[in-house]
Amino acid sequence: MYDNRILRAHEKAKAEDLECIEQKFQVKIPAAVREHYLAYNGGYPEKPVFTDKSGNAYIVNWFI
Repeated sequence: MYDNRILRAHEKAKAEDLECIEQKFQVKIPAAVREHYLAYNGGYPEKPVFTDKSGNAYIVNWFI
């Protein structure tokens, strides 16, 4: 998914877990966030800078 390794990620989240969060907090988790947590569930990126398709850079130190 990324060309940047995610370190110390926890066990992958399950779709049911994310659906429970959506129901409890009455929110819709964006598809990209859902995809990330189904693949990694937390952790931190080896390189803290991510660049989107438009060239915008984002610094991420830790995924909760």
